[in-house]
Amino acid sequence: MLKLLHQSHLEITVKKLWTKAPDKHLALLDHRTTPLDSVGFSPAQLLMDRRPRNCLPTARLLLAPAAYDPVNVKRRPDRNKCIQKSYYDRKRQEGTGSERGRASHAPPRH
Repeated sequence: MLKLLHQSHLEITVKKLWTKAPDKHLALLDHRTTPLDSVGFSPAQLLMDRRPRNCLPTARLLLAPAAYDPVNVKRRPDRNKCIQKSYYDRKRQEGTGSERGRASHAPPRH
Protein backbone atom coordinates (compact mmCIF):
# COMPACT_ATOMS: atom_id res chain seq x y z
CA MET A 1 0.00 0.00 0.00
CA LEU A 2 2.81 2.40 0.90
CA LYS A 3 4.48 1.72 -2.43
CA LEU A 4 1.27 2.66 -4.25
CA LEU A 5 0.95 5.87 -2.24
CA HIS A 6 4.54 6.79 -3.04
CA GLN A 7 4.00 6.13 -6.74
CA SER A 8 0.79 8.15 -6.87
CA HIS A 9 2.49 11.07 -5.08
CA LEU A 10 5.30 10.96 -7.64
CA GLU A 11 2.77 10.87 -10.49
CA ILE A 12 1.04 13.97 -9.11
CA THR A 13 4.39 15.76 -8.77
CA VAL A 14 5.41 14.89 -12.32
CA LYS A 15 2.03 15.95 -13.73
CA LYS A 16 2.33 19.32 -11.97
CA LEU A 17 5.84 19.75 -13.36
CA TRP A 18 4.71 18.94 -16.89
CA THR A 19 1.80 21.38 -16.80
CA LYS A 20 4.10 24.24 -15.74
CA ALA A 21 7.21 23.55 -17.84
CA PRO A 22 7.49 23.86 -21.62
CA ASP A 23 10.25 21.21 -21.80
CA LYS A 24 9.34 18.01 -19.94
CA HIS A 25 12.86 16.57 -19.88
CA LEU A 26 14.39 19.70 -18.36
CA ALA A 27 11.62 19.77 -15.75
CA LEU A 28 12.43 16.19 -14.72
CA LEU A 29 16.16 16.97 -14.66
CA ASP A 30 15.56 19.97 -12.40
CA HIS A 31 13.36 17.86 -10.12
CA ARG A 32 15.98 15.11 -9.83
CA THR A 33 18.83 17.54 -9.15
CA THR A 34 17.01 19.40 -6.37
CA PRO A 35 18.37 18.36 -2.95
CA LEU A 36 16.01 16.52 -0.61
CA ASP A 37 15.34 18.18 2.76
CA SER A 38 15.69 14.95 4.72
CA VAL A 39 19.04 13.86 3.26
CA GLY A 40 20.68 17.04 2.00
CA PHE A 41 21.61 15.49 -1.36
CA SER A 42 19.66 15.20 -4.59
CA PRO A 43 18.62 11.76 -5.91
CA ALA A 44 20.94 12.20 -8.90
CA GLN A 45 23.81 13.15 -6.59
CA LEU A 46 23.26 10.04 -4.46
CA LEU A 47 23.28 7.91 -7.61
CA MET A 48 26.29 9.44 -9.40
CA ASP A 49 28.35 10.95 -6.51
CA ARG A 50 28.24 14.35 -8.23
CA ARG A 51 25.71 17.02 -9.19
CA PRO A 52 24.67 16.86 -12.82
CA ARG A 53 24.57 20.10 -14.78
CA ASN A 54 21.22 21.62 -15.53
CA CYS A 55 19.75 25.02 -16.43
CA LEU A 56 19.61 26.17 -12.80
CA PRO A 57 22.53 28.41 -11.81
CA THR A 58 25.07 26.42 -9.79
CA ALA A 59 28.55 27.29 -8.52
CA ARG A 60 31.43 25.41 -10.18
CA LEU A 61 32.62 24.14 -6.79
CA LEU A 62 29.34 22.31 -6.29
CA LEU A 63 29.67 20.51 -9.63
CA ALA A 64 32.95 18.83 -8.60
CA PRO A 65 32.68 15.18 -7.52
CA ALA A 66 32.48 14.82 -3.75
CA ALA A 67 32.35 11.64 -1.72
CA TYR A 68 29.77 11.22 1.01
CA ASP A 69 29.42 8.66 3.76
CA PRO A 70 26.36 6.47 3.06
CA VAL A 71 26.08 5.57 6.76
CA ASN A 72 25.67 9.23 7.70
CA VAL A 73 23.15 9.73 4.90
CA LYS A 74 21.04 6.86 6.27
CA ARG A 75 21.25 8.24 9.83
CA ARG A 76 20.26 11.78 8.87
CA PRO A 77 16.47 11.16 8.63
CA ASP A 78 16.61 9.49 12.06
CA ARG A 79 18.36 12.54 13.47
CA ASN A 80 15.67 14.77 11.96
CA LYS A 81 12.99 12.61 13.61
CA CYS A 82 14.72 12.98 16.99
CA ILE A 83 14.83 16.75 16.57
CA GLN A 84 11.13 16.86 15.67
CA LYS A 85 10.35 14.67 18.70
CA SER A 86 12.24 17.02 21.01
CA TYR A 87 10.25 20.00 19.66
CA TYR A 88 6.99 18.10 20.17
CA ASP A 89 7.96 16.98 23.69
CA ARG A 90 8.93 20.54 24.61
CA LYS A 91 5.32 21.66 24.11
CA ARG A 92 3.82 18.71 25.95
CA GLN A 93 3.17 19.26 29.65
CA GLU A 94 3.59 16.71 32.38
CA GLY A 95 0.44 15.37 34.03
CA THR A 96 -2.11 16.43 31.44
CA GLY A 97 -4.60 14.00 30.02
CA SER A 98 -5.73 10.82 31.67
CA GLU A 99 -3.27 9.35 34.11
CA ARG A 100 -3.08 5.74 35.17
CA GLY A 101 -5.35 4.98 38.10
CA ARG A 102 -7.66 7.96 37.60
CA ALA A 103 -11.09 7.59 36.15
CA SER A 104 -11.75 9.75 33.14
CA HIS A 105 -15.15 10.50 31.73
CA ALA A 106 -16.13 12.05 28.45
CA PRO A 107 -19.21 14.25 28.23
CA PRO A 108 -22.17 12.57 26.52
CA ARG A 109 -22.73 13.38 22.86
CA HIS A 110 -26.11 14.65 21.76
